[in-house]
Parts: sequence; structure tokens; C-alpha cells
Amino acid sequence: MSTPAPAAAAPAPLAATDLVQSSLTTAENAAPKQLKPYVSATRSYIVPPLSSIERRANAVPALVTLQKATRLPPIAFVALVSFLALAFLRRVYQLNAKFVSNIVAVAYPAYASIKAIERPDENDDERWLTYWPIFGLFVVADHSSESIRKYFPLYFSAKIAALYWLAHRDGSLAVYRRALRPLLVKYSGLAAPVAPAGTK
Repeated sequence: MSTPAPAAAAPAPLAATDLVQSSLTTAENAAPKQLKPYVSATRSYIVPPLSSIERRANAVPALVTLQKATRLPPIAFVALVSFLALAFLRRVYQLNAKFVSNIVAVAYPAYASIKAIERPDENDDERWLTYWPIFGLFVVADHSSESIRKYFPLYFSAKIAALYWLAHRDGSLAVYRRALRPLLVKYSGLAAPVAPAGTK
């Protein structure tokens, strides 16, 4: 007589996701008709990534151990570490904004560039080959950052936002194809067509 297979473990509850989902649903129900679409859009923007983060946190053994010891959900420790990291970065940013902006601009793009070398997808190569020359323009601008900040105090914050867009939203490809490449075609004789994003 065969023994029945053990039942699969029930997935861990998503405490933070359920709380946010419930709160936004209540807010949507109570909101005026004109605001309901905005609350619904906010929920669809926040809940899926929060749910994904919480599921990953629930799968980390160290966080599960802390949960058993403290009765706090794993996502609470993720939030605490994130808060402390942001507080640390904010303090370092206040002391040396140029250094922080360059760390943000180099750390992930360097890692992604190395991964792109090992992957056969040519779009990855093009994406990061167009990112680094634009980053170089910011490095040149940094030499005059003190003068720039006299007129634009949020220069380094704007730099971080711009480089995030360049690296994570395919902004580098957009800048290259719409601004830099036309100049190269006009002044250097470059004429090879550039394939649209998502094609080889």
C-alpha cells in the first residue's frame, strides 16, 4: 500500500501586501468618482512589486528564522535594512554627493555590462555601449560641478535621476538614436542603420 505524498506547505502569508491591498481597496471605495481611477492605478503600480518583494523575503531562511524569534514578518526586516541603507546613503550624500552619484552610476551598469558580454543578445551590448559614453559626459561635467551647483543646487540629484533613466529605462538608447547618432551621421559620415529596440 503506497503512502500518500506529503501535502505541499501552504505559502507564507503576505502581511504587508494584504495590508496595502486592503487599505487601497478601502480608499478606492471611499474615494469620489473622479479619484477612483487614480487610486486603482496606484494599487496596480504598488501591489505587484510589493508582493514580489515579500515573496522573496519569505523565502530567505535567515529572515524566516528572525520571524520565528520576533514574530515580525520578513518584509519588516527588509524594510528596516532598506531604511538604514537609505539613511546611510543620505548621510554620505550630504558629505560627498559627487561620490554617491558616481557609485550609483557605476555599480549596477558595470555589473550589467559584464553580464551583457556573456549573453548572446546584441541589444544588451548596444544598450550598455551607448550608456558609458553618456556617463562620460557627466564625468566631464563633474569637473565644473561646483560652478554648476551655484546656479543649480540639485545638480547631483538630477544626475542620479538622469543616469537611472539612462540605465534602467533604455534612456541611453533613446539619447543615442535621437540625439548623438544624427550628429555622428552628419559630421563623421556614419551611415550604418541602427536596428530598432527588440530586434537584431
